[in-house]
Amino acid sequence: RVIQLLPRYRKPLGSTTNTEVFTEWVEKKTAEELKRSSRLNLAACALKLNLHYAAARHADEVLKEEPKNIKALYRHAQAALGTKDFDVALKDCRRILELEPDNKDAGLLLRKVKQTEKEQDKAQREQFGATLGRKLV
Repeated sequence: RVIQLLPRYRKPLGSTTNTEVFTEWVEKKTAEELKRSSRLNLAACALKLNLHYAAARHADEVLKEEPKNIKALYRHAQAALGTKDFDVALKDCRRILELEPDNKDAGLLLRKVKQTEKEQDKAQREQFGATLGRKLV
């Protein structure tokens, strides 16, 4: 189902994403909202398909124009977690919590990022510790 929706979300972006072609302020504003919404939907689809780098790219496009967009920050953090870029994921979660201190989803994601990072560090210590131990013997 997600794969079927991808063309629908890409269509509003068209061959150009320039909203300067609109002369009326209302039209331009509507086009920008549609473009932002489509990019956020593309990010959501990419996350569902485990295409974390693509999701981060789509969220980045929204964040360039609107750095305080909560949904884009959240999807960017999810993508960063998927690519194991824990520093970026932590930064995004903390930014969301600065903007919306009561955001439960961001709090849960922050805990998940910390837990996943801890688990990965432990696994790496065990793996490299065992490797180093064999070389020392």
